[in-house]
Amino acid sequence: MRRWTKLLASLAVLALTAAACGTPQPASKAPAAGSEAAGSGAGPLVTVNLAEVVRSLFYTPQYVALSKGYFKEEGLDVHLTTAGGSDKGATQLLSGQADIALVGPETGLYILARGTDKPLRLFAELTATDGSLLVCKGEKHDFQWAELKGKTIIGNRPGSSPEMVLETILKQHGLVPGKDVTVVTNIANAAVPGAFKDGNYDCAEMWEPVPEMFEANGWGYIAASPGEAIGRLPYTAFLARQDTIDQHPEMIQRFTNAVYKALRWTYSAPVDEVAAAVAPFFPDTPLDLVKKSIQRYRDLKIWTDDLSVTRDQLERYETILMDGGQLQAHVAYDDYVIPRFWEKAKESGQ
Repeated sequence: MRRWTKLLASLAVLALTAAACGTPQPASKAPAAGSEAAGSGAGPLVTVNLAEVVRSLFYTPQYVALSKGYFKEEGLDVHLTTAGGSDKGATQLLSGQADIALVGPETGLYILARGTDKPLRLFAELTATDGSLLVCKGEKHDFQWAELKGKTIIGNRPGSSPEMVLETILKQHGLVPGKDVTVVTNIANAAVPGAFKDGNYDCAEMWEPVPEMFEANGWGYIAASPGEAIGRLPYTAFLARQDTIDQHPEMIQRFTNAVYKALRWTYSAPVDEVAAAVAPFFPDTPLDLVKKSIQRYRDLKIWTDDLSVTRDQLERYETILMDGGQLQAHVAYDDYVIPRFWEKAKESGQ
């Protein structure tokens, strides 16, 4: 019994670090290994305060940019903090506590839709689709979404991007949430692993590395990737205030260059090296689970390949938000997205 208690406690810790966008989590700071120090020999570095939505392997390329020194190479001293939710990350931007935030793009859309004198603008994408994984009980097999009819699934909080994506996928397969499938949305993220393992639930949405641990212990199997099922969406992106971009365009460009370089390395380097680079950011996660998680996310192409968000992609994402009752109308692409930074990063061959 003590062994199970210890394992479930570990799962709760992992769930906190691997939570979905917009799910409130405790704030944390980057480890010393990820900090950028002034005095590179090329003059003082420009300080950049970066707020991430949560600490998650979902954002591996960001940690690579820190640990590999790519921000420092661009003359930036990046200070990373964990906001504990997309709404809190946006609040840090609006209050001036953060210069840049890695959050769900819906936050900027909601602010623009309400009208504001401090608009947030999206200047680079990091994750190109949903990073959750559907873990189910039973024997591993060739899973089909239609087999969820009559099942009970632990989803995410109402109105969150992962919950709206899940409901969209179910509808695409002829299943009506609440009628054909019971989706439970009132279980805190940290409690999901224990609730799923010991409760009467058929499947649950969880985030790496928790699914890998479940498979390793025989508590469930990874049945499907909602991200693979839904296709490309601007799921998590870097946002900044319009006035910050206007006043410091070179800083935004250098930041984008560093992320682009980190992204390319994350996809091309041996997984062992990528895992070693980001492991200091996940001291409570076994290295083998970090490796498996990165490999799975890389195989699924969870991360963007070029930082871009197209008009069609944004419109499709907005449609999902509108169908979920979270957005009333489309926001104009040019009012929200600034392509020139990722375009220049690609042109420069960073």
